[in-house]
Amino acid sequence: REGLRRLRFELAQNDSVPVAFNAVALPLSPESLAGHVALTGETLDVADAYALPTNRPYRFNPDVDTLAGYRTKSLLVLPMQTPGGEIIGVLALINCKRESGRPFATTAAIERDALPYSAAFRNLAASLASQAAVALANSDLFRELTRRHARLEALVDVSQRATRLWPPATVQRRIADLYAGLLQADAMAFHLEDEGRLVLAEARGEDMAALLPAEIAVGDGPAGRVAETGAPIVILDLAGHPGLDP
Repeated sequence: REGLRRLRFELAQNDSVPVAFNAVALPLSPESLAGHVALTGETLDVADAYALPTNRPYRFNPDVDTLAGYRTKSLLVLPMQTPGGEIIGVLALINCKRESGRPFATTAAIERDALPYSAAFRNLAASLASQAAVALANSDLFRELTRRHARLEALVDVSQRATRLWPPATVQRRIADLYAGLLQADAMAFHLEDEGRLVLAEARGEDMAALLPAEIAVGDGPAGRVAETGAPIVILDLAGHPGLDP
C-alpha cells in the first residue's frame, strides 16, 4: 500500500527438522536469493549455498540454518510467473534427496547425501511454479470479484434501507451503520447542514462522538469546506495537512 514491493513468506516446510515459521514480509532486495529471482525472473540453481561465487549480487543468509540446526546445501529458486509475465511469488526448493520421503538424520548426512537438482527436476519445478502462479492469480481474482460483489450487494442494501420512509433519527443511524461497514471504516461521522452550520448527526468509533465538535461552521475545516464547495477532500497525511487543528 505504501508503494513498496515486499516478499511475504507464506509457507515453509522441512521434513528433517522442525522449523518454527511465522508469516513475515521483508523488503524486496536483489541481495537475497529470493529477492533476486523475484526481481529478475531468473532461476537460480545452487549446488552449495555456502559456496556461492563472490561475484554474485546475492548472498545466502545462514541465520535460519543456525537457529534450526540445519544445513542448506543444494537450492533451486524459481519465479512463480503468470502467463502474462507477472512474477507473483518465488518457490524455493532445498536439499534434493536421493529418496523421497526419507528425512536427513544429521547435518553430516546432508553434507554427504544432498544432491544438486538435475535438469529433469528443474524442468518439472519450473512447470509446477508456473501452474502455482496461475492458481494463485485465479484465486486472487476470485477473491476480488467476491469482494466487489459483496460491496455491490451492500450498496444496494444501503440504498434500499436509506430510502424507506423511516423517522429521520432512524435513517441517520442506519446510514452510519451501513456506510461504516460498506467502506470498512474504523471510525466515521457525518454532520447535517442547518442554517449555515453543520450539526453532528451520527458518529461511529471509540470516543468519536466526544472528540468531534457538535457544530462546525460552513467553510471551516475540511468538513466545512466540503459543505461549502460540494467537492470531496482526500487527506493522506493528517499530521501534515494545513489548516487542521492538532
